Amino acid sequence: MFVLIIRETNKRKKGNIIGRLRFDTLKEAFACYGEGSLVPIDTLPQILMYAKSGCQPVHICESERPDKKGKIVCWYLKSETQYAYRKWKESKPKKEEKNQ
Repeated sequence: MFVLIIRETNKRKKGNIIGRLRFDTLKEAFACYGEGSLVPIDTLPQILMYAKSGCQPVHICESERPDKKGKIVCWYLKSETQYAYRKWKESKPKKEEKNQ
C-alpha cells in the first residue's frame, strides 16, 4: 500500500521536498523508482550524515544479506544523494589514518 506524506514548505528555505511516497516493501519502491535508481546505505554514521544533509530515504528495512542480518538499510534515490555522498567521502577518515 502506498501512503503519500506531505510536508509543508518553508518559505525561508528553498528546495524542500513537498511530498514523499512511503512504501511497505522494497519491491514497491523498486516498482516505483526502478532498481537502478536506488542505492542502499547500511553504515549508521553515513545514514546520520545523509540525514543532516537533508537527504531522506525512500525506504528503510532490515538487510536481507546473510552477512548483514539485523542491520538497518536505508534506500535513497541516487539523484538526491550526490551532494551528501561527496560530503561523506570528504569527511570519512582515510584508511591509513585508521591504522596509525
